[in-house]
Amino acid sequence: MVNALFALLLLIPPAQGVGEGQENVDTLEVYSPTIGFLKVHTSVADRYDDGMWRREFASYRIYTTNGAMVRRVLSSLDEPRTIRLEEGTYVIREEGGKRRTPEYKVLIEGGKTTEVVK
Repeated sequence: MVNALFALLLLIPPAQGVGEGQENVDTLEVYSPTIGFLKVHTSVADRYDDGMWRREFASYRIYTTNGAMVRRVLSSLDEPRTIRLEEGTYVIREEGGKRRTPEYKVLIEGGKTTEVVK
């Protein structure tokens, strides 16, 4: 009985909060010709982590051109995240405290990577 429970626990993935366990590329099992990729080089801060200095790319939010939020992309270390989006035009707003945050308009095309470099 105990062995069966232990085996079951090994098969169940741990619960993850928003941003935990995320890789730098979204996982999507089904290919679609209307899916494109977005890589945004946001503001960078130096961060001392586990005995070494690393680059931390800021979080940002993705909105439709009508102002509806599509998703929030959390900060990442060393490399900016590459995410998948449906084809279309989006507005990217970097998160950044009290100061005015940069805003970019991007066009996502199926099968292509759109890269925003400040």
